[in-house]
Amino acid sequence: MVGYPILNLSEIRRDVGWYVRSLEEAMIRVTAEFGISGRRVAGRTGVWVDVQAGSAAEYEKELKEVKEAEDEEKLAAIGVHLSRWVTSHGFAYNVSTDLAISI
Repeated sequence: MVGYPILNLSEIRRDVGWYVRSLEEAMIRVTAEFGISGRRVAGRTGVWVDVQAGSAAEYEKELKEVKEAEDEEKLAAIGVHLSRWVTSHGFAYNVSTDLAISI
């Protein structure tokens, strides 16, 4: 799921970092509405969730699939572009990476 907010930051606040953190915060709050605990990770942009598996075997399989074997996965990506303080591009929620699933 993607969103492309178009805002004139010169009329709100001329601060790209603030804008990106605001997008993250909005996404973390929306994620919480669905009972999922999203969070920021220092030094990275986006929203992250902890890996949860039903069994030890599933957990081990998931760890092998995560490149750096970390206990977190990226739920949402953010990529913005500004021209004359007007935003374009936006965010993407990784709702399902299985293209066979239709929502």
